[in-house]
Parts: sequence; C-alpha cells; structure tokens
Amino acid sequence: MFFCFYKILFFVADLLKIQRKSFYTFLSQGLIQQLNQKKVFFSIHQQIKIIVLSNYYQLVEPNYSINQAILQSKTFGCKLFIPVL
Repeated sequence: MFFCFYKILFFVADLLKIQRKSFYTFLSQGLIQQLNQKKVFFSIHQQIKIIVLSNYYQLVEPNYSINQAILQSKTFGCKLFIPVL
C-alpha cells in the first residue's frame, strides 16, 4: 500500500516539473512569438493604428508569494505590460 502511494507522489512531482518547464518555455519564447504574429492593430471607428512593441514586454512581480497566495486563497499571477505606439 505504501509503495503505491510513494509511486503516485513521484508521478505527481514529475507532472509539476513538466508543467513548470512548459510555462517557463512559454514565457521565454512562446509569448514573444504570439505577440509578434500580430504587431499592428487598427481601430474600426476611429482609424487609429496601434503598433505593439512585443520585444519590450515586462512582467511585474506578483503581489503575493506562492505560500501567501495558497494560505489566503489568492491567485498567484503577475501583470503583463506591453508598450505600444
């Protein structure tokens, strides 16, 4: 019984490691790729052209640490700022 529980814990730890690695890859590469796909937006009604400067995006540190977010039932997230012209 204990051996099965032990195997399950290792399996869950591997899933968390895979998820974290995937998210880090998205932040370091995938986010910029997605932002580069559509660099220019046009307003339909006001004829405004918005150019996204995706290479200069910034992530702001979360308000809570991981432990604080869990204890206070808050979302562990950060803000994303993308400069535009």
